[in-house]
Amino acid sequence: MEILVLFSIFFVCIMVVAIGLSIMNYVFTGFGLMKMGETMGEKAPWLSWIPYANQFMLGKLGMNNTIGILLVASNAVSAILGGMIGFLGNLAEELTNSGLDIVIVILGIIIMVYSIAVAILYFVACHNLFKKFSDKATVMTVINVLTGGAIAPIFIFAIRNNQLRE
Repeated sequence: MEILVLFSIFFVCIMVVAIGLSIMNYVFTGFGLMKMGETMGEKAPWLSWIPYANQFMLGKLGMNNTIGILLVASNAVSAILGGMIGFLGNLAEELTNSGLDIVIVILGIIIMVYSIAVAILYFVACHNLFKKFSDKATVMTVINVLTGGAIAPIFIFAIRNNQLRE
């Protein structure tokens, strides 16, 4: 019984840390993109505080409207693909010898390739945004890629008050 309580406490602590990091990510990204949007003369920099719209702002500020729309759309497509693989996985458990395993593997490969493409688009948008506000954009991008994008909110927040370089 004691081990169960210890595991429960451990997982609650992990959940609290994850929620704290998520809030920090949201706040740093919101402040950073809003300030950068103001500096770049955006009409609605407050969009940086709306979930999904902040991805649009990242793409728009880093590159253009089309990239912003693609970053937002990628979230919807990811949800649909994830739902499909979950549904097919549950269905495959119910139907033995149905051939769905091959469909799930193929869908998994498609999701993997798609995820890599979206990650590249995200990193390019971040790099272009870093270039607009810092002379250390290449170093920031390398660190951002190595951390899987986890450091991007901190970098965006850190360079938000810099002069626009372009």
